Amino acid sequence: MSFPFSIIGIVIYAFYVVIVIAVVAFPLYEWILRNKSWKWRVIMPIALILISAPVAEELWIQYHFKTLCEDAGVHVKRQVVADGYYDTTGSGRGPINEGYITKKQAIEAYEASGFRFREYRIRYKLPGNKVSRVEKQKNGKWLLTIQDKPTSRYHLKNTYSHHVIGHRIKKSEWVVYDSKNNETISRDTRYSRYSNWIEGLWIRFIGSDQVRCSGIHPELLKPRKSLVDYTFEKL
Repeated sequence: MSFPFSIIGIVIYAFYVVIVIAVVAFPLYEWILRNKSWKWRVIMPIALILISAPVAEELWIQYHFKTLCEDAGVHVKRQVVADGYYDTTGSGRGPINEGYITKKQAIEAYEASGFRFREYRIRYKLPGNKVSRVEKQKNGKWLLTIQDKPTSRYHLKNTYSHHVIGHRIKKSEWVVYDSKNNETISRDTRYSRYSNWIEGLWIRFIGSDQVRCSGIHPELLKPRKSLVDYTFEKL
């Protein structure tokens, strides 16, 4: 584990200790328990708990974050061959107007994906849980149709999106789900931690206090690919 505080944090923590002594320990000693023989048995535990609380908070965050990060990264149970998949993440919602795709940029993106079709959950404008399907036709053109439900066997899902799973710790996760076998065949798990309250008093003014761990993949020296690229062997 690393040292709990930065240089600025140490200064803030020192002020905090002084405040604990001045506001809690001294008044207890001087005004309430001065004439009690057992006063230190009361004052010392209270003062020590308050003084050690910020350090304990940081050590707790560090320990749990480190433990969680051991599970982070891309984990592929098995690769599959597929000509398309259903994207429920909203990362590529696509157009909602039925007909042939005419925009050059969109066509190039579909061609570059290596899939014959893509399905997207429509999140806006159309009532109900409609699905847009973009599929390459025999004439070489890409056709968009609106469906009532997906037909793809494999679904890309966002199971956690910056979800709080512990004190100052959040989780994000994407999975590829096999709807036929009812199993998750791959996942990309990432964790983020945020500073303890002592560091949080100042670091917010100069930038983000978020620290991420996304795991180490065997292809670390290469640009990190998407979970889709790691999971699918395209036709």
